[in-house]
Amino acid sequence: MKTLQINTQNQNTLQLNIPNDLVQMFGLTALQTYMQKRLELLKMQLLADKIGKGIAESGMDWEQELENARQEAWNDYKQLKNKQ
Repeated sequence: MKTLQINTQNQNTLQLNIPNDLVQMFGLTALQTYMQKRLELLKMQLLADKIGKGIAESGMDWEQELENARQEAWNDYKQLKNKQ
């Protein structure tokens, strides 16, 4: 078993015991990089969930807002096309 230390962005340290066969197969640096990327992905997923909940709880009809923006963009496009 090898101990892998991963330092997070806010100076926390995570220590994992990694089986020797994985260390031999991938190397400590590759495993450390993989784990750091997975932690970053987890953070992004949590932020996306938080944003999604905020949007849902805002009370606005985002589907209608999107449709209004699409229609406005289409009308702008048609006006520009007619001027040419």
